[in-house]
Amino acid sequence: MNLTISVIFQMCNSAGFIRRAMESILAQNVSSLEILVVDDNSEDSSVAIASNYPDVKIIQLPKSGLGEARNQGVKAASGDFIAFLDADDYWTIDKLKMQLDYLSKTPDCTAVVGLMNRFLSEGCQLPTNYNSEMLAKPTPAYIPSALITRHCVFEQIGLFDSSLAVGCDSDWMMRLLDSNNNVYLLPQVILNKRIHNNNISSQVTIYQQELLKVLRRSLQRRGYVS
Repeated sequence: MNLTISVIFQMCNSAGFIRRAMESILAQNVSSLEILVVDDNSEDSSVAIASNYPDVKIIQLPKSGLGEARNQGVKAASGDFIAFLDADDYWTIDKLKMQLDYLSKTPDCTAVVGLMNRFLSEGCQLPTNYNSEMLAKPTPAYIPSALITRHCVFEQIGLFDSSLAVGCDSDWMMRLLDSNNNVYLLPQVILNKRIHNNNISSQVTIYQQELLKVLRRSLQRRGYVS
């Protein structure tokens, strides 16, 4: 059976990063990729650069935020599996194949993540919410750019919460982990995550506030608080 993977490539003013990220998608040693580029109202040349790649579908949005950009990608996706990649990150060449192989031989597994390497983008100083130890070794990556999931999981647990400016990824992953779904962590590095001065996660105060809300929701789902 020829299964299709829909790759949702989210970008916003990402012109300096797109080529490296897009090349990591096109280099994947799998067939039947659907590449959906979701642009969140970029004001630079992001759309022009992405449009140069063959067989990609560009979805241009008014300024909508990260969660809604991901949601529009999911709504447009027709693949059996969904994967995400943010324009400032890039994959290892065998990322999708390893994940798809595991899902194919493990029917009761819903989603697969893996390890990531963080690296500091050239010319950038380490943001205050990071330390050098975080760049020193691979770490588990329960984030969209390291994820592949069966398409049907969105019918079960829903889309991303677009009311969360920064914490929408953490909220969705927490809902996945709190559900009865089997999520497997590959022991290999599959993602290179770029650290730079414009990372959304660098909005520390907002993220901390939203993370508290996300954690409370998780405790409520698991019956620890009312």
